[in-house]
Amino acid sequence: MPHSRFAPRHAWLVLAVLLFANACVKSPDAPPLGADENVYLPSGREYERTPQVVAGVRAGTDFDWVTVTYRDVAEAAQIYADFSGLEVRVPRRIADRAMKFGGPPSGSAPGNKTYGHVIWDLDWQLAQEGVEIVELSRNTIALREVAAGKTPKVPRAATEAEIIRYKNSMSDHEFWTLLEQANRLGKGDCRRTARSLARSLSRLTEEELLGFELRFQSKMMESYRHDLWAVAYLANGGASEDGFTYFRAWLIAQGRERFEAALEHPPAAIEGLSKRSVEQVFECEELLYPATMIYRERTGRPPPVGLVQLPLEPAGAAWKEEDLARLYPDLYARFR
Repeated sequence: MPHSRFAPRHAWLVLAVLLFANACVKSPDAPPLGADENVYLPSGREYERTPQVVAGVRAGTDFDWVTVTYRDVAEAAQIYADFSGLEVRVPRRIADRAMKFGGPPSGSAPGNKTYGHVIWDLDWQLAQEGVEIVELSRNTIALREVAAGKTPKVPRAATEAEIIRYKNSMSDHEFWTLLEQANRLGKGDCRRTARSLARSLSRLTEEELLGFELRFQSKMMESYRHDLWAVAYLANGGASEDGFTYFRAWLIAQGRERFEAALEHPPAAIEGLSKRSVEQVFECEELLYPATMIYRERTGRPPPVGLVQLPLEPAGAAWKEEDLARLYPDLYARFR
């Protein structure tokens, strides 16, 4: 997952100012290495990659997963160094601490997505092992034991009463109004749409933010269907598990009318829409993050998990690539 953050108000202006100020101020040097510390530097190691299978078909190399496992804090520290490009320091007394959450975190293609997924997973898993990440300088971090009496910043499960309260804090109509307004202002551009949505969400209360996130996750669950995956696969020239997630986020951003039409008749998801270029895809990953990032910035803690119980498998009948011409002949002719 990406690490872009959304400030509570005037998010992008504030972010731009902070980035400019950060560029103008020399980052402090890391403190001298302690006698009891191990140091882990990026090793250039190549990690195992496992191709995804999408609806029974092996996806292309762009959709490979990175597979990493680690038995203890020392191995986790080396992986953190490899994927972040940072120097990682670990007190020797915790280097051999066994980790229950020994992977595998996963990413997609090399680059920011791989970095984001692996580091994101390690951020949570280290915290659940009682290990926190301390920034020493721009290029150096340390893994430290969580101090006595300090609670690791790990997500907690929402209670049934909280889920009801969050749901009541935002109606379906209010949810769709926010999405449709953001899409209009974004004029079809995913990043602009996400920025517009972030500006609107920054005005909400904490409960309303979680109400929005609950309804967003509910729409993601409703659209987690094999038939819509087939449409995404045809329209985007392939769709991994991640790609289908980004397709559903894009579909939700198109508004209530198109979303509900697609649930009734999946090709309606892209009817009347054309690509501006061969490279364009009907995806919008950026819409997955604004509500949770704003909540975390405002409260200093992650939002509760379990707002919606997501299914393990898509609904409906699975398909194979050779079935698509028969299932959706018009889409097949249009995009193949």
